[in-house]
Amino acid sequence: MTVLQLGLAASKPLFDHVGVRGTTALRLLFAALLLLALARPVLRGKTPRQLGSVLVLGAVSGGMTLFFAAAIDRIPLGIAATIDYLGPLTVALIGSRRVRDVLWALAAGGGVALITLTEDHALDGAAGLDPLGLAFAAGAAVCWALYIVLTKAVGSTFEGFQGLAASITVGALVVAPFGLSEAVRGLADAGGDRWLVLLAVAGVAVLFPIVPYLLEMAALRRLSSRTFGILFSLEPAVAALIGFAVLAQALGIWQLAGMALVLAAGVAVSLEEGVQPPAGDGAEAVPPAVPAPERTSG
Repeated sequence: MTVLQLGLAASKPLFDHVGVRGTTALRLLFAALLLLALARPVLRGKTPRQLGSVLVLGAVSGGMTLFFAAAIDRIPLGIAATIDYLGPLTVALIGSRRVRDVLWALAAGGGVALITLTEDHALDGAAGLDPLGLAFAAGAAVCWALYIVLTKAVGSTFEGFQGLAASITVGALVVAPFGLSEAVRGLADAGGDRWLVLLAVAGVAVLFPIVPYLLEMAALRRLSSRTFGILFSLEPAVAALIGFAVLAQALGIWQLAGMALVLAAGVAVSLEEGVQPPAGDGAEAVPPAVPAPERTSG
């Protein structure tokens, strides 16, 4: 998750050169090309329903990526990751009849209220959180929840990274109409530095999603689902630390308190259940609890 959050943090400076949508479109394009070369997904023999699942999953993953990029352009990385984390947490809690899970859901809701509704939003004197940025993060959370549900169908259809490669390719095609024109304008304005910008985007594509998926799949083979779930629940905290260290994003006391409540809820649920692997697409099945994605994530 550290590599993933570093990739997200590294993508933010690129927004100044090729825009939020342009950076997202180029990153997905590079990631798709690399994964297609590595995984070479086989579509022959798949039923229309299976192919439809890939198309829907790819569209959702593209939306998730674009929403999250738009969010971190307007609000701190740690806050965006915390709001985004409500997607998998909600999936884990839906259908539960245990009183303690209801209490943890209320705790997570209280944490979000502290983050979004309090006046003391930043230690550095910022005026508050951008409402549109919060809305984008919420949109990413919804897409993440849908991604988790859809991943199960695609993961049972493809082997290894083939499902991931196919879904990210679809995601790249979905985002392309929204971002490629912005990327082309940005690269034209960059002049002689355009190749450096493209190289930086390609590097970010490796940091996110390719390397995190390789590491997470290796971790899932060595760690219990409970241990993995607990570690994954720490992602908002890791995002906050990287946002502070890399992007100089200081958080206020109420923001930190709200994040702590959401983090505690995630850890508590993971202690009781297992966790759905982030890759989903071909990753080994683990009992579900607080699942992860790509954020194609994010």
